[in-house]
Amino acid sequence: MEGLLFGLNFILLIWFIVGLLKPSAALWVKEPTRLKIFGIWLLGVFAISGLSSILVDKDADNYKLGQEYLEERNYGKAIEKLGIVSPEHKKYEEIQVQIKFADSLKRVQEKAKDEERAREELARQIEEQDRFKNQLIRELESDLLVTGNTSAYRGELLSLQTELLVFGAWKMLIDNAELDPDPEVKKLGQRLKRRVVSHQVKEFPILRREYAKFAKSVLWEYDIDFVLSGKRNTTLEFIATAYVSNKSIKDSYETLHEQMKMFRFKRIQYRWSKYADEYTYYTMETPNDSELYRPDE
Repeated sequence: MEGLLFGLNFILLIWFIVGLLKPSAALWVKEPTRLKIFGIWLLGVFAISGLSSILVDKDADNYKLGQEYLEERNYGKAIEKLGIVSPEHKKYEEIQVQIKFADSLKRVQEKAKDEERAREELARQIEEQDRFKNQLIRELESDLLVTGNTSAYRGELLSLQTELLVFGAWKMLIDNAELDPDPEVKKLGQRLKRRVVSHQVKEFPILRREYAKFAKSVLWEYDIDFVLSGKRNTTLEFIATAYVSNKSIKDSYETLHEQMKMFRFKRIQYRWSKYADEYTYYTMETPNDSELYRPDE
């Protein structure tokens, strides 16, 4: 583009010099003069300057358009639009290719890390599932459920309460097994539930009897006697002269209420004498022995 403008200026200059030397040779009009030659030359200079401005603006537009294509990473179209392939463009393309390769490599590495984390999480879940299954199997095969050996949970109140805590732990396992999507785990949970219910039905009357024995051994020095009754040992009667007073009855019940609720007594009675016909009683709304035990009940 610069060569074209230079050529036009050169031709106009030669024409101007010839016209100054011999106007008739440069201007084929009637009565050619040097003044007319100068005027035409001046118009030509203005015309070439205007053309130069137009061409420069067009080049700037082309360059801007090419830059927009480059920014959009549309390298082939940009170069085609500019009509040039310079070393700078090739270098720019090579850098962009390297950037693309680095981005692709980073995405591949991140995907590999995500897959590795997913495999680790799956392995962890499988390991936890296996541990849970093994725990259910261990409980099903435990001495307490298989042989019914409860000797470790006798004597002291703490020992009796410990067996109740075992009941509560079984309920948590059973609840988790029922919510588990694995059919094998659900089946193990159902087996454990049947055994635990059977064990509770047999064990709760014994626990109530053991509780009455423990209470009697502790409170005998206060002249308090205990009588256990009911088909499943669900009624506990306190006998002492102190219970002629309603306040003493109320204080005793409020003090021991939580313990008696824990062992699922249904009725608590108070007599001031074992020969007295009248007595005071409280009815307790406790779950049946066949219901799984909750530590917070």
